Amino acid sequence: MKLPALFLLLTFCAGAQAQTEEALRCRALTDDHERLACFDRWAAGLSRSPAPPPLGKAAPAAAPAAPVAVAAAVAPAAAPAAPSTFGLPVKKAADDALDDRIEGLFEGWAPKGLIRLQSGQVWRVADDSSAFLNLKSPKVRVQRNLMGGYVMEFEGSNRTVRVKRVQ
Repeated sequence: MKLPALFLLLTFCAGAQAQTEEALRCRALTDDHERLACFDRWAAGLSRSPAPPPLGKAAPAAAPAAPVAVAAAVAPAAAPAAPSTFGLPVKKAADDALDDRIEGLFEGWAPKGLIRLQSGQVWRVADDSSAFLNLKSPKVRVQRNLMGGYVMEFEGSNRTVRVKRVQ
């Protein structure tokens, strides 16, 4: 490898190392405003970094980075889905399921029927299904389905029903 090419490679690697260290320093800041300002300065430096000079020519002197203005208050916003995960199923959060019990004998459901849980919640059957069961105080699990609705599962049965909370 020729000496100028080696010099450029080492210069580029040193610059990349400095950028990585700066990003890690910004990441370690605990104050949200300071961290945002640090990343803004870091990103501005990345966009202003000059392209490596052609072989055999000297690198131009770098201009000092302009300060970046930071808003006094930053309103928290919901993070949009990353393009790489857009459209994929979302991992279920802890509040996407409810475990409860139905008191007494549960004999099943009919279309538009009501199911009262031990906690006092009332759920209406949201589909046209019906089932005849004979379960004594069954445990139930209500889960959010992929379409945003809810499905109720019954312990001791392989039956499920789509439901909508009414109370």
